Amino acid sequence: KDGTIYPRIRYVLVDWEQSVLDAALSHPQLVSHRDRIETHRGTVDRLEGIADGSVDRIFCNELWNDLPTKLMSRQANDIEEEFLRPNLSEALHAKITDWAAFVRAFEAMDVDVLKGFPPFLDDLVWEREYRTVEWKDVPYRKTITEFLKRIDEQVVVPVNMGAYATIKEAKRLLAPDAIGFSSFDAGTADMDVLNDPEKPCYGQFGGQQSFMVNFALAEMVAKQVEAGAMTIESQREFVGRSLGTNVLTLMDLMATHPSAGTSLAPWEQDRLMLKTLLALNESYQSPYARQLDFPIPLEMRPEEREMLQALVRALKPTGIPDTIAYLTEEELMSASKDLEAIGYDPQSFMIALTAPPSPVDYFHASISSR
Repeated sequence: KDGTIYPRIRYVLVDWEQSVLDAALSHPQLVSHRDRIETHRGTVDRLEGIADGSVDRIFCNELWNDLPTKLMSRQANDIEEEFLRPNLSEALHAKITDWAAFVRAFEAMDVDVLKGFPPFLDDLVWEREYRTVEWKDVPYRKTITEFLKRIDEQVVVPVNMGAYATIKEAKRLLAPDAIGFSSFDAGTADMDVLNDPEKPCYGQFGGQQSFMVNFALAEMVAKQVEAGAMTIESQREFVGRSLGTNVLTLMDLMATHPSAGTSLAPWEQDRLMLKTLLALNESYQSPYARQLDFPIPLEMRPEEREMLQALVRALKPTGIPDTIAYLTEEELMSASKDLEAIGYDPQSFMIALTAPPSPVDYFHASISSR
């Protein structure tokens, strides 16, 4: 406001793909800030060229679950790592006369040779196998071993090695009086969840394998490397605490709608979201003008597509900025009549505002060196 802080701020965008950095720099909303934005192509475990103790604030947004992760479990006094290996169904195995040649070609990724065998990709069977951890290739042995003593035998937990590398690098980069490091990601710090053999350790999202973040173990690693005290809270709690009020995401709000528990077709889900945005926009006024990008699938029937396009055109530029926005209690109260008009029960979303976070949720892990 007084022109004393912003002129001194320099932003550095980091990614290992140049195309991602180029796309970020070309974003129209960064044009007015372009003179203080730089890019750095590299991996987060070692940011070459950035001096020790030269950074005041680090944001790591939904990255930890995409970084290298091992799945480990305890078997008596041994620590084992889970591996997935491909195999073929018995029926297809019987059709391959030279199994040894097939395995050699598969391991060598020799496509030309593999073309001579019966098609097999649709018949791959993924099997789990467990091997004793080779500790010479795995840091933090003592911390990981101590953590797994709190987990029942043969219960697999994610060990987010890439995340721990970012913590170590953050310690190197942060200035002594830095604000600190923040990671926003999906996972859990709940030991009951981590000790559940049925928990989902990973999944496919957008064609990419993502792992649950084990925040409880990350906290122990941060302590081991003396990076500073780690605080773990749900993202909703973090945003609400920062704003001094209760908050709810747009998706959380939609979950309170009476139709949320029914089997809505994809276009009906989109219609509910757009109607919810329009209802909120009756009272919501953003200080920034930005047209919300709401893609509509091409494979939708013409009449459904036309209906959704009309709703998209009705969205005002100064309305809710995106579909993952947080809404404050005050904003919801202001829009309660408009929300009620499209089927929402204000009492339901007011209860959701103060509901405790789920054990598996989007969390904010912060490390402060101050």
